[in-house]
Amino acid sequence: MILDYNDDFSLSAKDFNSCTHRQYNAQYLHSKFKSFRDSIVKTQTFIENFRNFKGNVSHPYNRGLREYYDYHWIGFADDRFNRIQDEVQLQTCITKDNISIGIFIDQAAINVRKKAALHIEKNIQLFFNIIKKLSDFSIGCHREGENDDDGYKCKNIDDRKIKQIISKIRGSGFHFSITKEISKIEAIKLKNKITIEVVYNWFLLKQLYNLLTFGRIDSDLPRVDILVHNKRERVSHRYKYFKLSDLISDETEAEATERAVQQISYEQNMMALENASLSHKKTVKILRQYLVNRGAKTQKSVAIDTLVEKKDCVFVFEVKSIHTNNFRFQTRHGIGQILEYEYFQIVKQ
Repeated sequence: MILDYNDDFSLSAKDFNSCTHRQYNAQYLHSKFKSFRDSIVKTQTFIENFRNFKGNVSHPYNRGLREYYDYHWIGFADDRFNRIQDEVQLQTCITKDNISIGIFIDQAAINVRKKAALHIEKNIQLFFNIIKKLSDFSIGCHREGENDDDGYKCKNIDDRKIKQIISKIRGSGFHFSITKEISKIEAIKLKNKITIEVVYNWFLLKQLYNLLTFGRIDSDLPRVDILVHNKRERVSHRYKYFKLSDLISDETEAEATERAVQQISYEQNMMALENASLSHKKTVKILRQYLVNRGAKTQKSVAIDTLVEKKDCVFVFEVKSIHTNNFRFQTRHGIGQILEYEYFQIVKQ
C-alpha cells in the first residue's frame, strides 16, 4: 500500500492526442481540464498557499480565428481581480507534445505587461535573485502560435537578455511566460501525481508572481506600523505591496491591513521555509535509510513523511524541524497530523 494524494486525476495519451483543431477533441479537453482544476484546488499545498486564488479553464473555441484550439490551459490568479485571463496567471497548458507549468501574461493584457515590466525594473536585483534559482524554467516572449522568440533558461539570464525581454513585454502582440515543460511521456508516468507536480511548481513561483503582480520594495525601507491586538507594533519586513491602494479600490482599511499582515508573514517566512524544507527532506531520507537498514520496508507518500507496515500494524512517522521557540507548536502540529493521517488515510483505506 502506497498512500498518496487521494485523487484519481491523471493525464493520458488521449489527452495529448486530443490537442487538435477538431471540435469534439477541444470539448473533451475542456471537460477534462475542469476536472484538473477541481483536483488542483483540493491539494493541501494549494489550500495553504493559494486560498485567495480563483481558477479559470480556457474556452475551447477561438472566436477570432473561428476555429477550435489545439491546446488547453488552466489559469489561477489572486481573487481581487475580476478577469483571470487579463492578469498575471499561474498557468498550466497542454499541447500535443508536453505540458507547461508557470507564469503567463496574455498579449492582450498590455497594461498588466507594462506594470510587470516596471516592477522588474524597479526591483531588478530581487528579480535576478529569484529567477536564478529557477534552473528548470525558461523565460521569454512569443507571439500567438509561435515558439519563444527570445526564450532563455532562467539560470542563464543576464542583464542584456532581460532588457530585451522587458522591451518585448512592453511591446505589442507578445505573450510573456516563465515556464517549465514536462514531456508527454513524463506527464503520463506521473499518473495522479501530476496535480501535485503542478501545484508544487506554482509554489516555487509564488514570490515571482507577487513581484510581477504587485511589485516589491527593498529591505532598507522604513518599517511599517501595523495594528495587532489593539497594540501598535513595529514590524520589520523585506517587501510590501507596490501602490496597494491603486490596485484595490473596493477594499476597506481593515481588509487592507489584514491582507498586508498576511503578506508580511508570508514573505518573512519564505526563506526560513526554504531552508526548513531542505533540512526536512534530508532528515526524512536519513530516517528511511535507518529503517531500511533494520529490515523495514518504507513507503512513500505525498502527505506522510514515512510509513511502515508490519503484520497488522501501520507505523506513521512525521518529521518536524524544531528550535526553542517553536517546540510546543511543532509538537502539537505533528501529533495533529498523525491523528489526521490515521483517520482519513489509514483507517478509511
